[in-house]
Amino acid sequence: MLELLSAMPPPAPRRGPHPGTLVVVSRLIKVPIDEIGPALGGDGTGARGTAPIALDGAGSLMLTTPFTWADRTRTWRGHGRLYGRGLRLTRFTRVEIEVSAWSNEASDVSLRPLARSPHTWGLRRLHRYLDLAHRAVDELGRALCHPIAGSVEPVPCAPSTPCFEPRAA
Repeated sequence: MLELLSAMPPPAPRRGPHPGTLVVVSRLIKVPIDEIGPALGGDGTGARGTAPIALDGAGSLMLTTPFTWADRTRTWRGHGRLYGRGLRLTRFTRVEIEVSAWSNEASDVSLRPLARSPHTWGLRRLHRYLDLAHRAVDELGRALCHPIAGSVEPVPCAPSTPCFEPRAA
């Protein structure tokens, strides 16, 4: 028996991207990473207790942890929950929100599920998640380009050139 097992070839290496990376949704915004901290509540007070972010009537994004700054990677990270509308098997999807430096003038806003194996989700759940994730990243991009009144510093955006362009519907 041992001879039979040793004669078997090793499993083939996995090709292509890891399945978990296929559900990451991101957008580029024309705002430097250094100017995003105040809009995210970089002092640790900007997440818990805030109102949910409405997603065009399809659901909402609730921030569950304050955004933290990783100096080495120049990245803001926080966690939240995506809630959809209507009846569904899962009430919400836990997500990680990441805002990182793309260049000196732009930043990348990404959202990924904190699920053990999103590549095993059914087609309906995957479509629902992707619809909500795209809407959530669009709303976060708008909020970071045009922060709410009363934030520490306004994020500058030239009126002639939009700093955020949502995806085409």
